[in-house]
Amino acid sequence: MSSYDGEDLFSSGPHRFTAASTRMRVHEAEAPGVDGARLVMLGRGAKRIVQTGRLVADTTDDLLDLRDAITQRCDGRAAVLVDSRGCTHEHMVIERFDTAERVDVGRVASLGYEISYVEAG
Repeated sequence: MSSYDGEDLFSSGPHRFTAASTRMRVHEAEAPGVDGARLVMLGRGAKRIVQTGRLVADTTDDLLDLRDAITQRCDGRAAVLVDSRGCTHEHMVIERFDTAERVDVGRVASLGYEISYVEAG
């Protein structure tokens, strides 16, 4: 089961995680009269993960409570993210939390969302 900082924030509805490719941070320096560039390796770039999903609740008020619980976690503090496969990602910060423009209401209320996480150094 996925979680953020030990809290079960996402199990109300379907969701998935996508990891962005990892890259090296490189500083490129050029000098007159030298072919090519000098590369200074600065280390691995920050891990980035995007989570998309849908919050689901019996009532609109309950749905907004779920949304607000995630919004409160957008505080810049790093925490442990556990994805839907059970993989642990330490030092992750919620960089962005976007929700759909509308709440869908039928038998239940639901709201699509996207969360961007970035690894803090």
